[in-house]
Amino acid sequence: MGTRPGRHPNPRRDGFTLVELLVVIGIIAVLVSILLPALNAARRAADKTACAAQVHQLLLATQMYLNEQRHYPDASTIPAFGGPVPCCVRANLLNAIGPYLNWPELTGAETVDRLPRLAACNCRLQQETLLDPYPPPAFGLDFWLTGYGYAAGIMDAGSASAAALKPERIADRRGKRRGVVWGDYLIVLNAASAPGWGYFHQVGGHHFDSATTTTPVPTSYFGHHSGWSDGSVEWQGRGTLSLDPLQADDAATYRVGAGLTIHCYF
Repeated sequence: MGTRPGRHPNPRRDGFTLVELLVVIGIIAVLVSILLPALNAARRAADKTACAAQVHQLLLATQMYLNEQRHYPDASTIPAFGGPVPCCVRANLLNAIGPYLNWPELTGAETVDRLPRLAACNCRLQQETLLDPYPPPAFGLDFWLTGYGYAAGIMDAGSASAAALKPERIADRRGKRRGVVWGDYLIVLNAASAPGWGYFHQVGGHHFDSATTTTPVPTSYFGHHSGWSDGSVEWQGRGTLSLDPLQADDAATYRVGAGLTIHCYF
């Protein structure tokens, strides 16, 4: 039999049906759910590798300063804590090692994201908070929260409020003993109300107080680097350390302050 005039035996259909569109959306959603964790893991691995390389560069520059001056750059005592606080990075420290890294002279007024690239942890720069230097009225001296901490010579400052909880991990000012010089920021701030953990290498959701960049429960902690005076960079991953604030004196490397204290892990 012939076909009716004006009718095609296989009429063309344009577009998708609603069912087909929902199937495609479902497939895309499944693929995203599979790929997203892998992409996040790859990003964390890249951040970790880049951070380790930066810590190594800071170590090399600080070692060159030691070779010329016969001591490491001096750590700054923060008046509010009565002793050196490793995570409080000041312009005088960065200017001391700046010539070895071809950095311009810093005034101390720069924001963290305007510092020389190696001076701030790449994970810290992903948090757009507290980029301005802390003003002197806050803690007694101006400083930056760069995501890194400087530990060399902190026990040579003669501070009564500073305590070496693991002295074998702290580099002395003259470089006579192997110890940590630079590392990622990992602290617990013990205030009168409740402890708060500070760190920037994170996994999963991370919610923190924007005024202090600390969180009361460190479930998103991923790990941190410790850069030793011999040039090695150690990674301490999640689960390596106890993050129970009641065990801070046993797990941390250094404590400073009275009343308001900071426990530093490196």
